[in-house]
Amino acid sequence: MNQHDASYRQLFRDPHMVRSLFKGIINEPWLNALDWQGLQSLALPRFRVQ
Repeated sequence: MNQHDASYRQLFRDPHMVRSLFKGIINEPWLNALDWQGLQSLALPRFRVQ
């Protein structure tokens, strides 16, 4: 796994970090309607840069 992939996976694994990131870059009313407690991790395939 490359450095960027590992960093993004670590960031998006933590719901609190995702919420902080989104609230820092998205200024939309619907953001407050999201169910932050209901966030779940998804098992996704890993991609390789070729």
